Amino acid sequence: MVIPFSKYRRIFYSISFLATLASIFSLFLFKLNFSIEFTGGTILEIEYLERRPEIRDLERSLFELELKEFMIQPAGENEIILRTKELNPDLKEKTIEKLKEFGKLREVQSETIGPIISKELKEKAFLITILSICAIIIYISIAFKNLSPTIPAWQCALVVIFCLLHDLILPLGVFSFLGRNQNVQFSIPLVIAFLTIIGYSINNVVVVFDRVREIVQKFPKKSLYQVADEAINQTLTRQINTSLTTLFPLITIFFLVGESLKYFSLVLILGISFGTYSSIFLATPLLVTLRERFKNKKS
Repeated sequence: MVIPFSKYRRIFYSISFLATLASIFSLFLFKLNFSIEFTGGTILEIEYLERRPEIRDLERSLFELELKEFMIQPAGENEIILRTKELNPDLKEKTIEKLKEFGKLREVQSETIGPIISKELKEKAFLITILSICAIIIYISIAFKNLSPTIPAWQCALVVIFCLLHDLILPLGVFSFLGRNQNVQFSIPLVIAFLTIIGYSINNVVVVFDRVREIVQKFPKKSLYQVADEAINQTLTRQINTSLTTLFPLITIFFLVGESLKYFSLVLILGISFGTYSSIFLATPLLVTLRERFKNKKS
């Protein structure tokens, strides 16, 4: 039995539209809570010589110093990494004294990132993202040049761009909300996770589009709606199984591993989930809708 996904495409479009609208609203309302790599600040790496204290206890202690927007991450067996706004020498000394209340320690590393360096990091992260998307568009345009006699390559590229934006904007909206309500910071590791989402999302769409090409070549007289539904149904099990085998370890990391990987894994969980959704319910139906619109305009 072939599930007629194309028949219900307007429902899927509406769900994605509302979710994307909510994410954009969240981004404009809350904005992303950038870490000090992007805003400038101080990074302190501390090693406790005996047992590392509980992170929550350290946070409560540092709240008394009225540090602005600080974050403590566990590292290694007995180390912590403190990220905060730029500390002057006096405040840095008071911070270390507070940390000493929990046991003997040594300062492994101290680094201050100025506004110029943080601006360069922002620009580089943005540039890498744009270059990645451009490379993917070129690849899709070449790889699916002969997808179908009635579907030009630029329409495939346009659908891919839409799916990419969909898969990136939704997690960004979630993290803008978390940044405002849970003080979750948008850091360099999260940028890497978002770049990983781009690759994963493209791979899912490529699998479906490749099946569309195979069906068109075998059955050239079938309507595009039939081709789309068959392509989705034939790749559905593979898409779901592949996503689940990736999601299970990530969910385990999210719940069992410390703060250092918690939100990195959350980005991947959200990105893979949204990417699987868009490759099944959006990509091919959008291709059909786009083709029909341009066909009607020409006629």
